[in-house]
Amino acid sequence: GGYPGRMEAQLEELKALTDEMLIILSGCHGEVLLQKAMADKAETLSRYLEYETSARQMLAEIQQSREKVALKVIEVEEEQNKKFLEVQKIKEEWKNLQQQNSEKEAELKLLQKELEELERTEKHISKMEEEVTEDTTVVIPSSKYLAHIYHKVTKIIWDYDSDPSLVKGVHFGMGIPQPINIDSTKHSDSFICDYLWNLVSTDW
Repeated sequence: GGYPGRMEAQLEELKALTDEMLIILSGCHGEVLLQKAMADKAETLSRYLEYETSARQMLAEIQQSREKVALKVIEVEEEQNKKFLEVQKIKEEWKNLQQQNSEKEAELKLLQKELEELERTEKHISKMEEEVTEDTTVVIPSSKYLAHIYHKVTKIIWDYDSDPSLVKGVHFGMGIPQPINIDSTKHSDSFICDYLWNLVSTDW
């Protein structure tokens, strides 16, 4: 608003000077007044050029300020975008960590369950071993004792390494060793039992 107004005022001033020059030229002191008018015109033109230069400089400064502001806005937006991406990355990493923790917790629970199962199995095995130890302590000596009694009564030494289908051993009851070799697949249990008892002496 101010700059165009000044331009109009200056143009009006130039027009007035021109009109004044025409009037003065028709008077008696025309040369002196003409020089004065020319000097005033030159001064006015100089002020006009000065105003124009000042206005151009102001416009250039305003444009530079606008460009600086625009660059600053762009920098701020870029920084905001960068911060936003960093926040998103942190959120994603946090989400992944939570998922990994959940998976590790599940694995830990599974391992704890397996460990408890192993402990129960170990206790069960230990209990069975204790029972077997007790049974062995009680049963094996009695079995040896019974085998010893049977040997004393029957005078028979059994061949435990032979084929399971064979009843094999040696009888020492009559002073002369008598081999025993009976195929259980060809004879009945009652026959084998009677045969063996017939070897046993009735002399106690």
